[in-house]
Amino acid sequence: MRYEDLTGAYPAVSLGVVRWSPAAAAPTPTPEPSTTSAPPLPPRYAFAVDAVGPSAIAPAFVSAPGETKAAHAASADADAQTVTDGFAGQISVRGIETASSAGAASVGVDDLVLYPGTAMEVSLRDLRLQVTSTGTTLTTGGGTVAGQTIPAGAVPAGTRFAVAGRTAVVTLNAQAVDGQAQTAVALQVDDRRGLGALVRVGVVAADAPQNSSDPGSGSQPAPQPRPSDGSSPEQLTPGPIGKDDVRAPGGVAASTSGALAKTGADVSAVPGLIVAGAFAAVGGAVLIVFTRRRRQGRR
Repeated sequence: MRYEDLTGAYPAVSLGVVRWSPAAAAPTPTPEPSTTSAPPLPPRYAFAVDAVGPSAIAPAFVSAPGETKAAHAASADADAQTVTDGFAGQISVRGIETASSAGAASVGVDDLVLYPGTAMEVSLRDLRLQVTSTGTTLTTGGGTVAGQTIPAGAVPAGTRFAVAGRTAVVTLNAQAVDGQAQTAVALQVDDRRGLGALVRVGVVAADAPQNSSDPGSGSQPAPQPRPSDGSSPEQLTPGPIGKDDVRAPGGVAASTSGALAKTGADVSAVPGLIVAGAFAAVGGAVLIVFTRRRRQGRR
């Protein structure tokens, strides 16, 4: 009850008063971030290098799914850190690390040199290839490929370089997909139409490589090519790039494919000349004897 004097002579009186305040609005809950993770990578094999052609190298430092192999941590010996093509001296891969897991497959190479002193020369450092279920990345520490400067950093997929004066093509971050099978290659030199060579450095593939010469596995490396004693095309065997295949001024490789100029004498008629000489000698001797007898008869 409330009494209020409208004249204002007496104060207002209230009995049985209940007071309340409106309820505060409930705060909007903050949504929790979703914890979606990348799907696992299908089984992949990672290896450092393989090559066919004049300089043959079986797949080396192969990491099967769940494995990690490192050359630079295995030994302090510089020779143990390097995969080469032997006496040919065309391929040198140093400081190798390969790994394959459910999250990623990767290949690392500290130093790479291919075909030194030629128009196809490759000199790169710190190659790092990584393949995950969401994509493939390749980074380098810089260098040169076929006379072209490669800056340090990420390399776009399918970066190609043609070699002047040759059929060879060098590709960085080469990627190929065959159905569900994916193959990524850090660097690929394809000269199958010229030298008959295919060199791959830093490979991640769905299928296990064949004829692996993985260090420590006990298997033998691929046999090294030997020069042939023959001179016909059928007798030629693979060998290193010759000294004539050096970089010419302007970055164009010297060409030795043209026909060579003919020099010296033609020896194809030698047997005939020998026979004719023999007949001439016999005929001369018979003529001398006949002349002497004729002179004696006249006396």
